[in-house]
Amino acid sequence: MNKLRFTGTWPPLELWNNYPNWEYALDEEGSSGQDETTLRPSGNSEFIDDEVVFTTGDLALSDGRKLPAMLELMNGEIVGVTAFTSNDDGWSVRLLGNPAKWTCIVQIWLPSEERSPFVLPDDSTVFPAFASSRLISKSRRSVLTCHIVP
Repeated sequence: MNKLRFTGTWPPLELWNNYPNWEYALDEEGSSGQDETTLRPSGNSEFIDDEVVFTTGDLALSDGRKLPAMLELMNGEIVGVTAFTSNDDGWSVRLLGNPAKWTCIVQIWLPSEERSPFVLPDDSTVFPAFASSRLISKSRRSVLTCHIVP
């Protein structure tokens, strides 16, 4: 396998079929051009296991559109979704707070021209949305799913 590493950007869509699962390359953090956000393909591309941090999926929007999505996992649960609107970027929602609720991510810390796309929680063409993984979870023996209502 080529050394596929992505720092500060998502793996492009054309890699998703061959590499559906991704993990942080924390053991490579000191390598040139890499940091704690660097992603690499997971050693497992057949199912979702405990080592997978991100897995490919799909997001069904309330208006019937379906977008490719990168699903962020924690303890076998979907806790974040980035819906791709182009080959390498999209808008994100994430479970935040206590109790956790779906929150639309707007990168207000960046200049507006550098921000990723975003959606607002009252966008009725998007929400409620339904996310599902493309691979099955080894422990659950089914795909991972979640309803997203900010």
